[in-house]
Order: sequence, then C-alpha cells, then structure tokens
Amino acid sequence: MFTSGILIAISMPFKYYNNALPMENGVLTCALTTTAFLSRKTFELNYGGSALQRALAIQALVFWLTVDSRGRLIGFL
Repeated sequence: MFTSGILIAISMPFKYYNNALPMENGVLTCALTTTAFLSRKTFELNYGGSALQRALAIQALVFWLTVDSRGRLIGFL
C-alpha cells in the first residue's frame, strides 16, 4: 500500500496535496498520538479499564477509521 500510494501521489502531486494529504496527515498524526498515549496509560494503569482508557480507545478507533476511509477515497479524487 505504501508503494502504490507513493506512485499514485507522484502521478498528480498538486491535486493530491491540495485536496487530500493535509487532512489525512493531520488525522494520522492525531491517531498516532492518541494510540501512543493510550498504550502508555494502559501500561501505567495495568489494564485497569478506566474511563480515560475507554475514551482514548474510542477516540483512537474513530481516528484510525477516518484515516482508512480518507485513504480509500483518495483514488476517487
């Protein structure tokens, strides 16, 4: 996927950069940050299942689903 994504972006870089990449990169950064924070909190709390962990898990899931759907829609621009 990484290789094909690069090849697609190279074919029309300005079209993809102006339309899709800034939003997807922002959501990807949020997803990675939330996942890293969640894994740190899970390690610190020893799988306590606190409300913070559940909220972070839901937030991370929404971010990752958004990244996935945005990535799939890039081909239709």
